[in-house]
Amino acid sequence: MGDRFRVPTLDVAGLRMNRTDFGARLRDALADTGVCYLVGVEMRQLPHVDVLAAARRFCAHAAASGVIDIAHLPDDVATAPLRQSVSDWARGLAALSPDLLAALASALGYPEDHFDRWVGRVTTVRPQLVHVVARPDRRFAPDTAVHGDTGFLTFLLPDLLCGLLVEDAAGQWWDVPPRENSVLLTVGGEAEAATAGRVRAAAHRLWSPHAAKGRVAVTVAVESSVPPGAADRNEFQAAPPRFAANSPG
Repeated sequence: MGDRFRVPTLDVAGLRMNRTDFGARLRDALADTGVCYLVGVEMRQLPHVDVLAAARRFCAHAAASGVIDIAHLPDDVATAPLRQSVSDWARGLAALSPDLLAALASALGYPEDHFDRWVGRVTTVRPQLVHVVARPDRRFAPDTAVHGDTGFLTFLLPDLLCGLLVEDAAGQWWDVPPRENSVLLTVGGEAEAATAGRVRAAAHRLWSPHAAKGRVAVTVAVESSVPPGAADRNEFQAAPPRFAANSPG
């Protein structure tokens, strides 16, 4: 288990009040551990409670751990509450993403539209549900394999029973606990490559000491919308080598 450290916390209101300062703080937060909390009025307005409640109900009788792509769920009454709440949550984060990427690009010395070549003007997002079954025999054991995200940004909403372990640039592992009314933001391998490593797609894994109760988390990944093989993708065709055996979570 990693030690606890002060996770950078950014109020998204800063995107409107002082984008230059916000961008600099976002750049610095993502340069080492590659993770930060997003907080503020806009975060509190998102349906975090509804999303987690629907996820827990959906997973209540699941016999195995796994990652579920929300888009692949059947369109029926049983999945309707989960699909609706996650859709509302993801839509709010997708609307925020262009401003986050523009502020980050500017803080790195690029034009604000630097990332548009890959993510486009309309943000493409992929919501997923991560479920870890109850394991009373595995207290304090990590829940997922070490991995790195492969897209541009990933928004993570863990329930209050779990958090992350993240690795910084020096190889030190840190505990990132969950926090109410916030979303964890991480960067992916494509963003690391598109910025020549100036932001870091940190290795991480889901974990919690409350293994007897099981865990859920919901993620929304901002992915490249450029078709595979397009010329611009040559700049970051491969994720960082350490993520070659990437596993979701």
